[in-house]
Amino acid sequence: MQLNQFKRFIIGLLGMLLMLSAVSKTHSQSLLDTTFNTSTNCTVRSMVVQPDGKILISGCFTNVDGLPRNNIALLNADGTVDTAFNPNTNGDFVGAIATQSDGKILISSYTSGGRQPYVGFARLNADGTLDVAFNAYSSSNHNAIAVQLDGKVIIGGDFNNVGGQQRNSIARLNADGTLDTT
Repeated sequence: MQLNQFKRFIIGLLGMLLMLSAVSKTHSQSLLDTTFNTSTNCTVRSMVVQPDGKILISGCFTNVDGLPRNNIALLNADGTVDTAFNPNTNGDFVGAIATQSDGKILISSYTSGGRQPYVGFARLNADGTLDVAFNAYSSSNHNAIAVQLDGKVIIGGDFNNVGGQQRNSIARLNADGTLDTT
């Protein structure tokens, strides 16, 4: 759950009977905002409200409000899908997400069945294309991503090494994805 600039909570819900997920928001008085009615066909795992009010969501979905979106989508502030943003992500799900001050998007990905995902941890440009200049060296499952004020990135998850250096479940990276050895 995250509080956006309008002091409204954004929450993800999973309806067990209908097997649908939704992203909802509340008014500042804690009443459900029924005009914001976004749904996905599977779980929303993470979300980030961007400075412009748009909302990045990630999870294991392949559909958001009837539009094909593979594990990551960008919603307008009113909850409608931003149709210009449609990254070509693969794998079973996109877990943790975070944004950097330049608008680039950090994602963790997981796959099974021998498919090749992004390297477990990757960066997308603001338009959703893969940032091939990003030097992520970790291919394990990441459950958490945080961006520090100085631009460095902290990752947490199920790993014991990053870039050939021992790091047990938590590591700090430089903004370009290289391991911070300080």
